[in-house]
Parts: sequence; C-alpha cells; structure tokens
Amino acid sequence: MPLSLGVTVGSKIRVGDAFLEVLDIRDAKTTSLKAGNNIFTINDLERQEVLPSVFVLVSLGWSEGKKHAKNFTRLAIEAPRELRIERVPDAMPSLAKAGS
Repeated sequence: MPLSLGVTVGSKIRVGDAFLEVLDIRDAKTTSLKAGNNIFTINDLERQEVLPSVFVLVSLGWSEGKKHAKNFTRLAIEAPRELRIERVPDAMPSLAKAGS
C-alpha cells in the first residue's frame, strides 16, 4: 500500500538514501518532481518509477477542490518496505502559508 503525503512546492522527501523534491504544482492533479538528476511530471492517471522500485502518483484526496489546492497536493509513494520514507522537515513550507 502506498504512503500518501501532503506536499507543497519545495517539499523534500527522503526515500532510503535518495531524495525527492517537489519543484512545481500545476494543479491538484499534476506536479513536477526531482529525483536525483531527473525531473518527472507526475499526475493522477499513471504512477511513475522515479527511483529503482519507487513509484509516485498524485493522490487525489481532501485537497482536491480546496482553495489552496493550487499550492498543495498529495503524493502516493510506493516503495519496498525496507526503504524508509520520511519528510525532510526544514524543506516543508508551512501549509498555512501555502493557503494564503
């Protein structure tokens, strides 16, 4: 089962020893994500392998249709169980600021 995380532009997520960074959120269904030296356009229609055995999909949820949805989205991250997935706290802008 994928892990679903709310993200804003600039959010960083550690997956094992690698990092994912949210570069752009076009709308609640499309975002740009950097993994290593590669940039991916992630949407809600098809999961993409951004790192070996690590797949990401935009996960529609409570953010869809909300006022701040253009600044916030959810990512569903699917990875082997042995890979730890965690936010990089200093990179997560305040969700209160994202809604302004």
